Amino acid sequence: MTPTWVFPAYPLLVTMPLAGNLIAGAVQTNRTGNLSTTAIALCAVATQGAGCLIALMISAAFIYRLMTQKLPRDFQRPGVFISIGPFAFTVAGILQLGSQADIIIPNDFMGTQHAVSIVKVMSVMIGLWLWGLAQPKPTIQPKSSHVADEFLIGFLDPSFDPAAYLNASLPPLQHGNQHSSRSGGQAVPLADLSNEAQALLSQLNIHTTRLSGTLTQLTDDILRSGSRLAYEVELLRGETLSLAETMNETLQEDIKKFVPGGVDAAAKEPSLKVAEGEGERRPSLGAPKTGEAMVVAPDGETTAEPPYINQLRTLTVVRSRLDSVIKTFGDAMEFVFPPSELSVSSSFLSVSAPDPGAEQHSTEEKGQQVLQKLRDEILQLLTKSEDPVKGIEKAAQRIEELKELNQVWKGTAEEKGRTKFIETLAKMVEDRHRDLMREVDQASRRDGGEGRPRKGSVHTDGAENKTYLGGYGLMSQLQKLRNGL
Repeated sequence: MTPTWVFPAYPLLVTMPLAGNLIAGAVQTNRTGNLSTTAIALCAVATQGAGCLIALMISAAFIYRLMTQKLPRDFQRPGVFISIGPFAFTVAGILQLGSQADIIIPNDFMGTQHAVSIVKVMSVMIGLWLWGLAQPKPTIQPKSSHVADEFLIGFLDPSFDPAAYLNASLPPLQHGNQHSSRSGGQAVPLADLSNEAQALLSQLNIHTTRLSGTLTQLTDDILRSGSRLAYEVELLRGETLSLAETMNETLQEDIKKFVPGGVDAAAKEPSLKVAEGEGERRPSLGAPKTGEAMVVAPDGETTAEPPYINQLRTLTVVRSRLDSVIKTFGDAMEFVFPPSELSVSSSFLSVSAPDPGAEQHSTEEKGQQVLQKLRDEILQLLTKSEDPVKGIEKAAQRIEELKELNQVWKGTAEEKGRTKFIETLAKMVEDRHRDLMREVDQASRRDGGEGRPRKGSVHTDGAENKTYLGGYGLMSQLQKLRNGL
């Protein structure tokens, strides 16, 4: 497919704009009686439609080629825009003739007075539909300079599909004795495909390494900023305590010389006057200033709260959240996951790569140790706890913490493997809970056979047993289980 295929349609694609301008010129010069506007419009629509269908046919052929043989080479891609561009001529012509429907269509056309309005509405709808066919793909603007490289633009698309990306980046594989031109974007031998795949993977590895380093640097900056902010909060807290001590102890006698009764008595005076309904406000030492908040004391009195108290509360909240972020990152760094546990079912390529080095083996070994440590921790809580119910509670709480920590890897390649590992730990807890419920049930049956059940024993019907054995409502059943034991 080349750009010359659409050249015969170009004369046909200008007939509707030409007819619209011709009718508009006749109206301006009052020569509409010399023209058959209806015949001109119908002929223009017929010829323009033929040209649009030719362009649509070429576009359909190109889309079919995309579905079978991927994107063409760079020097052939301008033909795509030439074959799609004619829709703009058709849209302009339809809208122009539709706006002139009251001139083109005679009165009482086809026995209705609404023919003009119907034609105008239809022209707008058809124009919008054709305009939608020529809409380009929205431009994605990178939000950070770290991902401004043109190679990474495709990864910023919210609808990014790895399979579609690989299909668009790599040519199809040649099967059997097929022989095709390499320049025509056809299938290539396995050796050429392997070279292109290796080059693509090398570029991806370079960008991944760079972005990983950038992420590490940003994380270090956050951690350093957290320490500095924590120091500033502590410094402000110390200054606040020092000021409060000075006001309440050191300067108390000096303040009473100027304010009889102290600052507290002066602060109560404005609130008492407001309660009595006094309309006129007088400035006093205890009146709240701009930026101060009013606080209601337990005895119903209203006092002014300095603005730095609100700032101190804000800094305290910020500090607590920074501590939470630091703890989460610390736990995430300790939760090393072995590369061998990652799922490879979504891979689309299998290429030869160099043997992993010592660092890869170290990560694998450390990850296996971390996973085994977590398994031992859950197993110890389930089997070696003095109170089996408390052991199940602690194990379930630990698994919930791991699930929350797993949100750090949401959307990454490690999410699926980590989720699967956490599910295996949860399965251990559910199995232990099921066994414990079975033991309690058997004990209650033995007690029931000997005589009247003792107070506090567990009684469950068939539906409850089925629910317990299913493992649902684990935390809600632990209290019942504790009472039974």
